[in-house]
Amino acid sequence: MFIQTASALSDFCARLSGRPRLFLDTEFVTERSYYPRLGIVQVGDGETFAVVDCVALADLAPLWDTLCDPRSLKVLHAPRGDMEIIHDLAARVPAPLFDTQIAAAFLGYGEQISYLRLVEKTTGKHLNKRETFTDWTRRPLSEAQVRYALDDVAYLPRVYHHLVAELEKRGRLAWVQEECAWLADPATYQRPGPADVFRRVKGSGNLHGRTLAVLRALAAWREEAARERDLPRGRVVSDEILVELAKAEPRDLAALQTVRGINHREVARSGRAIAAAVRAAIELPEEAWPASSSRRLGLPPRFGAEATDLLAAVARARAGQLELSPSVVAAGAELQELAEEVLAGRMPEHLPILRGWRRRLLGEDLLKVLHGQLLVSFDAASGRLRLTSR
Repeated sequence: MFIQTASALSDFCARLSGRPRLFLDTEFVTERSYYPRLGIVQVGDGETFAVVDCVALADLAPLWDTLCDPRSLKVLHAPRGDMEIIHDLAARVPAPLFDTQIAAAFLGYGEQISYLRLVEKTTGKHLNKRETFTDWTRRPLSEAQVRYALDDVAYLPRVYHHLVAELEKRGRLAWVQEECAWLADPATYQRPGPADVFRRVKGSGNLHGRTLAVLRALAAWREEAARERDLPRGRVVSDEILVELAKAEPRDLAALQTVRGINHREVARSGRAIAAAVRAAIELPEEAWPASSSRRLGLPPRFGAEATDLLAAVARARAGQLELSPSVVAAGAELQELAEEVLAGRMPEHLPILRGWRRRLLGEDLLKVLHGQLLVSFDAASGRLRLTSR
C-alpha cells in the first residue's frame, strides 16, 4: 500500500490506532541539506503495512499522532536517525520504543549488526540491496522501490518475536528495555547550541587551551552558516579543515589562504567572518577557554590511564562471561571518565555504567576496584580474572 492522499492516511492511521505494536522505518536524505529531508515512512501493525509518501502529503499530523500513541510499542532497527527526524518535524518522539539492533547486541549478534544481516540470521530470508542508494525524496517512486521499502518493515515482526523470546530465555529483556528508554526521551534529540557544537567536531578531543577556544568559535560560525544556507556542515567546511584552521589561527585573509585544503570559494565568501571568529577567540582570557575533554580533570595522564586499563580488563572479563562485546557493557571513554572522576573525588552518577543493569552487573565492582575494596588477580585454574574482597 502506497499512501499519497490525506484521506488514505487518515483511514490507515485509524486502523493502526491502539494496536499493541507498530513496526516502523523511515527513509530520508541527508547529503544536500542542514536538516535531513524525509522521503517516506514505512509502518504497519504486523498484518498490514504501508509506505507513507511524505513528499506528497503536506500534513503528517495524523501519522505523528499514531506513532506517538503510548499504547503502542514502536519496533525499529537502529532508530536514532529516524527519531531525530521525527523529533525535528513533530516536536515529539514516538514512545515506547524497541530497538532490534540493541536487542541483537545483547544476544551476541554483534554490536551494530545491519538489518539485512539480522533478518538473514533470524529468519533465513535474504533481502535484496538494489535500492540502498535510492533518493527517497525524488518522484515518482517505482513499484520496485516501494516493495523494497516495505521489506524493511515486513520482516520486523518475525525478527522482534525471535529476539524477545531469546531475551526472555536469557533474562535480558529488562536490560534492553532500559537501553531503549533513552531513545524515547526527547532530551536525547536536543541539538547543541552554536557555542557547544565544537564538542562534536571530529578531532576536538585532541585539542586544548586557546586552540580549543578557536575551534569553538569556528564551529559556531560554521553551524550558523550551514543553517542559513541549508547545507550539511561538511559542505561548508569539513571537520578536518576546521581543526587545521584552529591550529593555524589565521587572523586575516592572507593567513587564511595559506591553510592547506580550505576551499578558495569559501575563503572569498566567508574569509572575513572566519578571521574575525579566530581573532575574537584569541583575545579571550585563559579562564574563558573551554575545558579540554582529555585534561579537564587535572590528573596526571599516566595516573588515569593505568586505572582505566585496569577497569577495562575487568569489564572485558565480565563481558566475556556474558558472551557480549565489551563495548556493549561499557565504552572505553566511559571507563576513562569513571576512573578519572572517582580518583579525583567525584561520583559521576550520569555515566551509564553507574545506572540500571550496568551498575548491578559491573559498575559497583568497578567502584570497589577504584576504592581498593576489591583486588584483581589472575586465576590460572579458570584462565579468568578474579575479584577478591580486601
